[in-house]
Amino acid sequence: MHVIQCPHCGNYQATAAQVLQCKFCGKSRIIKGKKGVTVNCVTCETAQQASEMVRKLNESRKPKQ
Repeated sequence: MHVIQCPHCGNYQATAAQVLQCKFCGKSRIIKGKKGVTVNCVTCETAQQASEMVRKLNESRKPKQ
């Protein structure tokens, strides 16, 4: 599983696919191209770890009140 930040809207999501289609803005981006990784991503061993990381990263992006 990969945790990826969308280069368009900045939200994080977890995926195991080679192409990211953002759940938030709908834009698509290739994760791994012929020249290596084309977006910033972190690899997690389990889906649960990836889910927890996405939740924490997206919460940290929200403005504090």
